[in-house]
Amino acid sequence: MIENYSFVCNIAALASIEVTGTTSSIGSNITNNGTLRDDFKRVFIKNTVRLSATYPAKYGIDLNGSSLQIQRTDSVLKIFLPPPRILSYEIHLDRLEASNKKGLFRFENEAAYTEFQKKMYSANRDVLEKNQIYLTRSRKKIGEIIQIYFVPLNVKTICIYDVQEYKLINIKPG
Repeated sequence: MIENYSFVCNIAALASIEVTGTTSSIGSNITNNGTLRDDFKRVFIKNTVRLSATYPAKYGIDLNGSSLQIQRTDSVLKIFLPPPRILSYEIHLDRLEASNKKGLFRFENEAAYTEFQKKMYSANRDVLEKNQIYLTRSRKKIGEIIQIYFVPLNVKTICIYDVQEYKLINIKPG
């Protein structure tokens, strides 16, 4: 059972974490540099869009295409896993809040909203992909759950994620 590859894969897949939050984006053609041209734009062709929406994101390890290795000695089980990463991310467009301020000669532009939504999605996803707090929390949860499964077998478990090693101190069952 200890060296069962699919068993460890299933445990690791179940150990993902989910986070939620709110993202927002502001875009404008006004530079606020105090020039006459900027003042003209503000009155006649201003286009400022503000968007805000909630999102869920899921962190864990992706074992598709990655190799999981298990090494066992008498009392130590080393499990080599790929590093955690963001597995899914979506913006709830049904909860999107938008506001638009425009100049006298600027008309409603649906393409601007779509462009700002894409910008907001990309920018927030980039931030979440690099969020060390969520990545560390995911790494810790995966290691703890794997270790809990092997406690009854009196085997110390060490999860090694890529080059970062995460050791867990004995977790007592119950």
